[in-house]
Amino acid sequence: MHRGGIATDLNLVLRDNLTLIDKGFVQALCLRFHDSRERAQLAYADNLAETRRLMILLREMQRLGIPLDPDGAANVPERGDLDLQHEARAIWLSDGDLAGRKLECLLRAQNALQDSGKPTLATLARLIAENRELHEDLGKRAQGIENFDPPDPEEQKSEAEKATFEEFLKHLPYADPQFLAGESEVAGENLGDVSATLNAVLNNSFIAIDQFFVHGFVFRGHREHAIAQESIGYSILQMGAAYRLAQRILVVGAVPGGQNNEELRLSYRVVAGQDPAEALQNDLDLLDRRTAGLERARMLMNEEWDRGSFDLLSILLAGEARTREKLRARQGALAGGTTIGGAGEKFDAMLSMWGAG
Repeated sequence: MHRGGIATDLNLVLRDNLTLIDKGFVQALCLRFHDSRERAQLAYADNLAETRRLMILLREMQRLGIPLDPDGAANVPERGDLDLQHEARAIWLSDGDLAGRKLECLLRAQNALQDSGKPTLATLARLIAENRELHEDLGKRAQGIENFDPPDPEEQKSEAEKATFEEFLKHLPYADPQFLAGESEVAGENLGDVSATLNAVLNNSFIAIDQFFVHGFVFRGHREHAIAQESIGYSILQMGAAYRLAQRILVVGAVPGGQNNEELRLSYRVVAGQDPAEALQNDLDLLDRRTAGLERARMLMNEEWDRGSFDLLSILLAGEARTREKLRARQGALAGGTTIGGAGEKFDAMLSMWGAG
């Protein structure tokens, strides 16, 4: 098992990769609502490519025997509030900073592998090349050089990256009609409180997106394929919740990443389990904290502040309860010695669709 520099640097890459994805889809929504569909598509394409790179990185780290622990290093502070931006140049600059930091960590890991006498990994070299290209492209965009030409579908690196943002929104079951129409509601006198509450809940959703996704690969590494697939599904459900929250924030006249209720915000740190039992317990602990936060947020919101936001929080609470019930059932089966392995075809199909097989 590799320890020290290589493991630390690749987990820092993993951390920034997750952060770029969390930022990416919310910022694409902001650009579509406040700017243009063309710029929203650029941000969405970045998000898809970063998702593919995330899966490739997770697979490579597991092949190297590196524990997946993006926020666990003792000298790494919690991520705090993401640097969410809603104007194009600020988005390109912010994402460019992350891409640059990620590139530095990738290069350090590559050098450490070479110094250890091990052959340089082709996969790592590919990630470095792609990340360098992203960093350079974001720099050009920040200078006003933006290429809106659609890519050739035949040159796309995975099937999943062929979808456009508009196609995605068209088939999104929880797309807000007011968001799609670019319509804001009349701001009420409690807009600041509503925005701060929703932003705190959004921030907490990012933690769950990341933790469930990372744990999907942990479960797969232990051949618990059924739970692995479910964990990826839970991550997607949390992403759906984040989409709904971000749209709601925009529709009420605020911006994602603006005001934040610090009493509601959880510490932004993925608590990664290294085996199925630990991962399940960590996920249940996170859901308990998230549920308490959602209940508090709904109580603060109340129907008089903003009925639409109150109803959305109620929907999210019901979803958390269903997920927690399923996780507890899985935990009980594992504790009872029941094997829940499965064959893993769905997980492998997902990797193949993203070009990460």
